[in-house]
Amino acid sequence: MSTGDIDDKVIDPSVLDNLRKENSDLDEYLKLAWTFLPNHQFFIPYGAGISEDGRRVYISYDIQTLVSGVECDRALVRHETTEWGLRHYLGIGEDYAADQEGHRIANGAEFARVEELIGRPEGLDLYKQIIDEQVLRTERSDVRGKPIPQDLALYPYMGDQELVDELEEEMWNDRSVEEWNKLNPQVPAQKYKPPPKRDKLKRDAFIYLRPNGDKQCASCRDWINIGTSGKCYIHSPDVDVPGTASCGLYVHGKPRVSGIPISSVTPEESGLVDRPVRCENCRWGGPEVYVCGLFEMLNQRIPGVFELDINIDPKGCCNAQQPRT
Repeated sequence: MSTGDIDDKVIDPSVLDNLRKENSDLDEYLKLAWTFLPNHQFFIPYGAGISEDGRRVYISYDIQTLVSGVECDRALVRHETTEWGLRHYLGIGEDYAADQEGHRIANGAEFARVEELIGRPEGLDLYKQIIDEQVLRTERSDVRGKPIPQDLALYPYMGDQELVDELEEEMWNDRSVEEWNKLNPQVPAQKYKPPPKRDKLKRDAFIYLRPNGDKQCASCRDWINIGTSGKCYIHSPDVDVPGTASCGLYVHGKPRVSGIPISSVTPEESGLVDRPVRCENCRWGGPEVYVCGLFEMLNQRIPGVFELDINIDPKGCCNAQQPRT
């Protein structure tokens, strides 16, 4: 099977063959990585995992990989290293929760190795039956008090922030430290306080502004009223900034009545655009829409990173605004 959720879908191994031909770094890595001997000392959620640097494969100590008298742990090595290599060298499957391409290419490499090892038509079905059942069990297992390797790559678990936090904490329990010291006797682990939990990104990362003014330059405190037209105080005098434009540095307020632009930012730095920029004009919102589709999607797909207030006003605005057409 494969690690992670029980997704046994396969992308044909020929796809991986072609990717290796196109990328020599990936090819060289897999030539070496497919020879790795797996480590069975630790508990690994979802059955198997890999170190952050892609140099060590872990198979959970409670996973039995003997199938019909044939040892198949090397098939799991192929899965983990292939998945890591695709992420590291080609960016395939970087968003692990949303992009299953890397996982399914790795399934192809894993299953091909199983068929080679067992050498019988029913071999792969037997393998899936035996391994899948065990993986489902590890998914339901509590990690508290179990030995967790301190270099375990956490990307397969990023959709479950609670599990990630538990793993980071349990990497430093007594059992984890004991097993780590056996594995790395020259550089023993130090028992110290686990790293603090990471704060998630809130809506202020996108500078969401409540309805106030029209979000256009002519109502910004850095707009200079000059006769019937005007200029932007923070852009160069050479930059044509119409009063209908907007940028990420907009601050609602009373425009200036005099002054000389100070040329502190370029249009590329400020995100200057000349279009309606309210939520009602955004592809993620719309007229009479009070929930931001972008914020909602980010919360669902990357919950370990984002915790965004999805409630908006159609007259609001943020720096992620995209036109509807």
